[in-house]
Amino acid sequence: MRISYNWLKEYVDFSLSPPELAKCLTMAGLEVSNILYLGSEVENVVVGEILSLKPLPQADKLSLCQVSDGKQIFSIVCGARNIKVKDLVPLARVGAKLPGGKRISKAKIKGQTSYGMLCSEKELGVGEDTSGIRILPPGSKLGEDIKKALALEEVVLEAELTTNRSDCASIFGIAREVSAILGGKLKPPRIELKENGISVFDLAKVEILHSQACKRYTARIIRELKVGPSPSWLVRKLETVGLRPINNVVDVTNYVLIELGHPLHAFDYDKLCEHKILVRFATPGEKLLTLDNEQRKLTEKNLLIADAKRPVALAGIIGGTETSVDQSTRNVLLESAYFAPQVVRGTVRQLGIDTESSYRFERGVDVENVLIASNRACQLIQELAGGKVASGVIDVYPQPFSPVEIEFSPEETNHILGSNISPKEMSEILTRLRFNISQKEGEKHLWVRVPSYRNDISCPIDLVEEIARLYGYDKIPSGMPKIEISDSVDDKVLMLEDFVREILTRLGLCEVVSRSLVSPEYYNELDIVIPTGLKGTVEITNPLSREQSLLRTSLLPCLLSVLKWNLNHGVPDMKIFEIGRVFFPGKGIPEEKRILAGVLVGTQEERYWEDSSKAIDFYYVKGIVDSLLGELGIYSQRRGESGIEKSSHFLLEEGISNKIMVDNEHLGDFGELANKVSRKMEFRNKVYIFELDFDKMCRLIEIKKKYKRMSRFPWVSRDIALVAPQGLTFGEICVKIKRVGGELVQDVKLFDVYFGKQIEPGKKGLACKIIYQSMEKTLRDEQVNSLHMRIVEALERDLKVKVRKQDSLVK
Repeated sequence: MRISYNWLKEYVDFSLSPPELAKCLTMAGLEVSNILYLGSEVENVVVGEILSLKPLPQADKLSLCQVSDGKQIFSIVCGARNIKVKDLVPLARVGAKLPGGKRISKAKIKGQTSYGMLCSEKELGVGEDTSGIRILPPGSKLGEDIKKALALEEVVLEAELTTNRSDCASIFGIAREVSAILGGKLKPPRIELKENGISVFDLAKVEILHSQACKRYTARIIRELKVGPSPSWLVRKLETVGLRPINNVVDVTNYVLIELGHPLHAFDYDKLCEHKILVRFATPGEKLLTLDNEQRKLTEKNLLIADAKRPVALAGIIGGTETSVDQSTRNVLLESAYFAPQVVRGTVRQLGIDTESSYRFERGVDVENVLIASNRACQLIQELAGGKVASGVIDVYPQPFSPVEIEFSPEETNHILGSNISPKEMSEILTRLRFNISQKEGEKHLWVRVPSYRNDISCPIDLVEEIARLYGYDKIPSGMPKIEISDSVDDKVLMLEDFVREILTRLGLCEVVSRSLVSPEYYNELDIVIPTGLKGTVEITNPLSREQSLLRTSLLPCLLSVLKWNLNHGVPDMKIFEIGRVFFPGKGIPEEKRILAGVLVGTQEERYWEDSSKAIDFYYVKGIVDSLLGELGIYSQRRGESGIEKSSHFLLEEGISNKIMVDNEHLGDFGELANKVSRKMEFRNKVYIFELDFDKMCRLIEIKKKYKRMSRFPWVSRDIALVAPQGLTFGEICVKIKRVGGELVQDVKLFDVYFGKQIEPGKKGLACKIIYQSMEKTLRDEQVNSLHMRIVEALERDLKVKVRKQDSLVK
């Protein structure tokens, strides 16, 4: 935003130089990024009068002008088409200097010598118009320095306003800030409006059809005015802040916009059908030709100002050409309103249009400033264009503004800021900011009523920020914040996550992190059927895209996608894991669970040129899971109560997968990836996966190590060969052996699995070693053989396995 230094001084008393003012505003949170000294580069340019104008014979588009500066006549070759005899124009004489360091010298053009140049707005540095020569207002003094004639010598501060400070998007808004910072007297513009003639209610009607989109709409009528050029002071002020003058009526609305920060719009009253204003949303297919000569195709999300038959403006953004003010306009309906920021913002983004009005409405204007801005504009239009202001004002205001009141603690403010500001000084700061302060007897807290223009203040911490920036950030002493460390449940879970990461990393796995938001195709890729209506998943109400429309219910599909990408890019061996959250439909909000999952493929060890490592298999993955749980103190402490059962996990191959049970509770699953999924994802080698409920693991973990005394006595082993049903797991066999053998059975190790011609269909051959050892004495063969036979009998009786007795050996 551009702030005119001299214009600002009309509303607030201060003595700071432009650089000092810039620093002051920046330290208070309103960053000034640049200071422009307009007119300082212009030299030897004066007011000239065109005495004659004739075409240059050698060029159709050039003219030879005779221009006087009051003392001397100059021949000037000019290509502009907007000049005529007796026009007053900026005359840059030979030796003149223009912005950018350009010097004017005598030049020969098409055989004719030109002794200078006539200047456009762009060439003078007062605007962007290059279409023609700048025509000066009548009455400009001939020969006068152009800097004086146009008041070119001006200082402009360019401020970078944050989106929450819409109250500062005006000269008066900045003046209000300067007054609060420096304590200078604030001088609001004096508004004296003379109403006369017929009542406005007899001339027009206003109806708001959507009060949530338009909280307030006012209309005034000015009759019998005369549209013409604006006076030089108004033109110059608009040009200083980067606006192009159009005519006195439109320029007044722009002036009030910059002065008070409230956008206005003037309609040609006689062009409004039935003299009626409707604030409504567009119907699909409606069109509006806007003032920038663009035909806008509208949707039901675009808020409009319409008359009885058609749309006449995009609410809060831009007007339409059909009801615009031009030289023939005699009666004007002046709009001043409040439009909801989100509605204006939506239309701006959709149509790709951005204006000074939309800039302010998008950020939120002061609803209580609506009538003040209207009255100010009517006053200026009456002064500059004449006319009669109809008595009264149409003010449709369904829900009047109710100020926000905040309970504020000076003590808490000092605690947050680390400062020692007295309550009295805090009250003075808030009062300078025009907050209303009250305090109940016997209470330390203050009650602060927020002014209507500060829509960024809604809670106590906002007031703390106001205290800090007005007191001065540089005055607040530096110091380390006081931090209280609590032993919370979340802290323990995070520590356990780190511990699990350390274990798995030691076991050769790498961690990956995937997104929680997934696509419905996320399941289709794995050939997983989703219930109709996606009932098994959590849908995002307003997703950014279809690819991020669901919350994941498992970590494994994402891990498999990572695996596939790496395999396709030449990485043959992958051992990856992830600890993350999954989501399921719940009552009100989704239910969340922490899950640990892993995916493995390739070889067990890194490959070297001189040997080939063994491929990852079911037992390797089982070893990873056993090692993890063993380090966490889960399996080792609960082995007697724990076991492995057949898994029914939706991604595991039946018969080559197991369910992990601890204390009769399902902890997780592991095994080979289902064949149909492997085929769908085009995996050439077998893929193994595991998935564990991390929240349950956290409840079972025993980080504290328990030590067990080793036996001083030798161990004895027996090999046993079994023929078992394919559905019977080795884990079930182990549980049965240990229950029968008791404390004397130290371990059971599987060393062979066989499927072949000697084994009947539906069966499998297993060979394992049972280790016997006592903590109290050396076991004798007779004792071991007796116990071993009881184990064999129990296996045959309870598990229906066949034990090949001739293969049992004494070790």
